[in-house]
Amino acid sequence: MRDPIIITGIPRSGTSMIAGILHICGAYMGDVNNMYENKEIKNNILFPYMDEIGAEVTGQINHPDTDTISIPKNWGAKITSTIVKQGYQDGPWAIKSNLVGLTWPVWNYAFPNAKHIIVRRRPGDIVNSCLKTGYMNKHDDKDGWIDMCRSYQSRFSQMIDEGMNCKVIWPHRMAYGDYGQIWELIEWLGLEWKTEILNWIDPKFLKIRKK
Repeated sequence: MRDPIIITGIPRSGTSMIAGILHICGAYMGDVNNMYENKEIKNNILFPYMDEIGAEVTGQINHPDTDTISIPKNWGAKITSTIVKQGYQDGPWAIKSNLVGLTWPVWNYAFPNAKHIIVRRRPGDIVNSCLKTGYMNKHDDKDGWIDMCRSYQSRFSQMIDEGMNCKVIWPHRMAYGDYGQIWELIEWLGLEWKTEILNWIDPKFLKIRKK
């Protein structure tokens, strides 16, 4: 079985958009919800683990300490068996979750050769998005969301410093017609560019482009 593509980022940063692009380009993602999160991995593996280590399951508050985090020895087997059970046979496959960034030692242990995509967005834009999004409800003001962003960013730096195979991407650039990073990302992952990507992405940036 191939090593996975793992997508993570701060909530409201564009991870779902990147996951959707990779899905269009042929990355198998299994049984996902409308945000391209694998439903069984999220509900039956990730959330119970976050509960077990005393962390908040949505990743908005109470982030785990990556220096002392417990690492389940069967993590990789649980993830791969779930993907296979959902119909995976061969080829590239991907997992998308904001929680990966908060629990990166677990994923690095289970999949040391995985390719990690760290999705970035300007903190101010993330904060404004969180304040307008109903399910982002663990902070009441900008300061709380800024602290959340800083916590994630520190863990992304840890991932890179650890030598994990990471590529950082800024989806917001596509709003202004810059698709260079997407081209590079797809090539890096060994996927095939599909013209459907543009038809799927462009409507999402319509409001920004009108400004």
